[in-house]
Amino acid sequence: MSADSRWLALKELFHAAQELPVSERAHFLDEHSPNPDIRQQVERLLAQEESSADSVLLLLPSPKKPGPRLLKGETIGHHVIESKLGEGGMGEVYIATDTRLNRSVVLKFLHPDHPITGDRRARFLREARAASALNHPGIVTIYEIGEWQGEDYIAMEHVEGRTLRDLLRSLQQPLQVNDAIRYAIQIADAMAVAHQHGIIHRDLKPANIMVTSRGLVKILDFGLAKLSEAVSGELGPDGETKTQIFDGGLTKTGIILGSVAYMSPEQAKGLALDARSDIFALGSILYEMLVGKPAFSAPSQAEVLGAILHLDPPAVSLARPEVGPHLDWITSHCLNKDSSRRFQSMAEVRASLEDLLEQSRSAGGGSASTKAPTVATVQSQRSAPYRWIGIGVLTAIVVIGIAFVMNRKPEKPQELTIMPITTEGGINIEPTVSHDGQFLAYVSDRAGDGHLDLWMKRLHGGSEPIRLTTTEDAESEPVFSPDGSQILFRSEEDGGGIYMVPSLGGSPRLVAKGGRRPRYSPDGKGVLYWTGADNLTSTSNCKVWIVDSGFAEKPRQVLPGFAGALYPVWSPAGDEILFIGSQFETPDRATLSWWSTRLDKEKPEMWKVWQKPTRDELIIPAEWTDRQVICIMPGNKIGQVALSRRGRPDGSPVRRVTTGTQTESSPGVTGSSPRRLIFASLAANANLYSVPFSPNQGVALGEPKKLTMDLGVDYARSISADGRILAFTHAKPADFHHQVWTFDLASGKKTEVTRSGPGKRLVEISPDGRQIAFRNGTVSDGKLFAASADGGQVRELCSGCGSSSYRWFADSRRILYVEDSSSPSLWILDTESGSRTFFASIPIDALDITAFSTDNQWMSILRPALVKPQLFVVRLDPASIQNKTMWTEIPRPRLAGFSGVFSPDGNTLYYPDTTDGPRCLWAQRLDPVSKRPIGKPFAAMHFHSESLRLESPKLNLGLVVSAERLCISLEARSGSIWMLEGFQ
Repeated sequence: MSADSRWLALKELFHAAQELPVSERAHFLDEHSPNPDIRQQVERLLAQEESSADSVLLLLPSPKKPGPRLLKGETIGHHVIESKLGEGGMGEVYIATDTRLNRSVVLKFLHPDHPITGDRRARFLREARAASALNHPGIVTIYEIGEWQGEDYIAMEHVEGRTLRDLLRSLQQPLQVNDAIRYAIQIADAMAVAHQHGIIHRDLKPANIMVTSRGLVKILDFGLAKLSEAVSGELGPDGETKTQIFDGGLTKTGIILGSVAYMSPEQAKGLALDARSDIFALGSILYEMLVGKPAFSAPSQAEVLGAILHLDPPAVSLARPEVGPHLDWITSHCLNKDSSRRFQSMAEVRASLEDLLEQSRSAGGGSASTKAPTVATVQSQRSAPYRWIGIGVLTAIVVIGIAFVMNRKPEKPQELTIMPITTEGGINIEPTVSHDGQFLAYVSDRAGDGHLDLWMKRLHGGSEPIRLTTTEDAESEPVFSPDGSQILFRSEEDGGGIYMVPSLGGSPRLVAKGGRRPRYSPDGKGVLYWTGADNLTSTSNCKVWIVDSGFAEKPRQVLPGFAGALYPVWSPAGDEILFIGSQFETPDRATLSWWSTRLDKEKPEMWKVWQKPTRDELIIPAEWTDRQVICIMPGNKIGQVALSRRGRPDGSPVRRVTTGTQTESSPGVTGSSPRRLIFASLAANANLYSVPFSPNQGVALGEPKKLTMDLGVDYARSISADGRILAFTHAKPADFHHQVWTFDLASGKKTEVTRSGPGKRLVEISPDGRQIAFRNGTVSDGKLFAASADGGQVRELCSGCGSSSYRWFADSRRILYVEDSSSPSLWILDTESGSRTFFASIPIDALDITAFSTDNQWMSILRPALVKPQLFVVRLDPASIQNKTMWTEIPRPRLAGFSGVFSPDGNTLYYPDTTDGPRCLWAQRLDPVSKRPIGKPFAAMHFHSESLRLESPKLNLGLVVSAERLCISLEARSGSIWMLEGFQ
């Protein structure tokens, strides 16, 4: 065989094997490589490859390097070739001049030495379409897709610089810490935009990241990009939007695509991917920038995959002591093998890195350049004499300040009078006062039908309130028109929006679909409101609007350049608007700030009003007066931001106005002398209830009966097999540390099982009622504890036995638990001997065991999800668990974190659900033999009252079923309206 033919045979065999899943390559080579020497070389190349083929071809031994296919001066459409830039497994790349716009571009063609199959061409064009859908300075710009002599090409932005891989290799050492952080921030910001558009890169690596001479980052090569999800818009028979995953035939389960060294564990296993896989790749890149070598490296590809699945890289700080724990945590958090325990969005990664970089700048007193102090603790560079001068000056200032305060005449005490405006029971919230101070509009359930409706009454006097709305949908956020004749309010009717109703009664009419919290301008000519989700963690669709008060004209969006804007208020003069907003294209809680804008200007101004520079606690503006901005502080307390003469924050801390311990909302200032602050106070506490119930029939036999009357929160957790001993957790008001208690349903006796320490989670009583197992705190340490149900000493059952859910077997000795490592599995713990035995592997990425049937033949399991969880029933044996086709999915459970509980006969599954709006108890009949659903789910018990709601504890169900009763946690709510006179 000649050298040329040998090289071509080697190359052809290599490319054919490379397109196959790793598990299929050995069999393919057995059949197609008659020459052992060639096979050996192919296996060596496959072991060395970086896998996405853009650089693997450089490893191929070629007897002669072919010249460029296109020569300088050749014309491709309106492009003139200048030179060849390079080539890889996917294509050839040329620099060219766009003669129309006289700019330098890059042309990319499919590689001429490989057959242009439909799959290769589709992947090539997918790169162009994926990248062209994005508009971000950190993503290479795609100008056009063209065809020349029957071949496709992509014309894209010419980025002058070098790849991050080449940069790291040329330095032969790690990057400066702050440089690495800045690059990672840019990558995260760009990928956040891609993820927002539903595009997952799947091949993030240093070779696909360009760094310009100015330190700017550009992400290349979306050839493996995938559209993560697209909504068809078609409604199914149950009214839900059908969702399809469009993959273009790119992947099938078990097929691995991407660069091995930067793959996520789920990618290495060939599982379905989401944006969190790119977060893992970014963690690998950040690690390499900081340490100077890949996070996962080994002599062979198989060993690299093994390291990704089973080993954690050494902490960054071991190689770079100056890095410190925060950057260590960010890197390891990105590289968590469990995707549910990584950062959940690129925006979170970016925000954490930005906070860290800001701390570095603050510590160094300047910008975070490569010469600036690193993120590690910055030691003072001042000399000792200058430090003592600084201390002396500071001491003098403090002494002068103390003397000034001691010699200042005391001010006249501020006289405040607080009085209740509503005295009836139930829920009375969302107050607003007419401009003349005569009338109060508010939201109440006083009609007794369980609905929150709009009511109006005289602020002074004993007149009965007038009911203005009668719908079953909740009303909120009322505001009077300046002349008092109309009231705008938010209603959840027909999907939600702003409605208008005459203040003396009449038919409400919709005036702004989707609108929230309307506010009249001071002159009454305009109305300000916002649209989008009422959720500070998801603000990308939130927009602020202005419309004329008659709603006759089309609304105008305020500052459309903001990706997220909400909670707007008018300035006292009506010429300026204050709101919460973010200028990031993918806004999240960490990027939100207060902004103001004048209506005659386009450039907004950021206000400094945060309690902490980290912005982890948001303050919501409620009303802007000439002296202050009334706001809602963290913890739902009313505060004020003091303003200077120019109407901007004067720099003083946000001051709390009220002193109550309850939740406060809807503050408003009315009157001039004396000024009054109107607000609502809402109290809530959860107690245990017992409902006479026939669980095998799914019928309630009576009304809920209260078992506990504690102030605080009681959550039902589990019950003994005989239905007598109920395990629950109790937390005092404003205390998050739940402790374990038991309730004897026969005698009514309560017993305190644990008294102190971290909050107890995943609390499960053994079937014989003698011991209670639980986890401590955040349940991340893998430790499982138990205590005697009568209050005995706590003992550790095991350490490192997973951190997820578990359930007792009927023998009250063994526990089945989830080992949620990189390969989730089920294990059995013997609580007496401490031995652990493997039970079954799990064919999905994550699950929670939610319940066993009474006979221990079946179990219900929940697959957590960000959008919609899945609830399954499966036979409790290894063969059935390991074969997902034997799982039966239960339709329509809508609450993540909730689970299913079997009836005593095992033929009905109960779960809380929001199918009909409020959280209610739903059930699904099961076939006695196969446990497949029979008929449709049905509501076993409704909880539509606003004053008594089915509580939603996390990490446990809060729903306990025995042979004759249902034990649940219900939250009782009450609200009242108050007025503070003499408010300044």
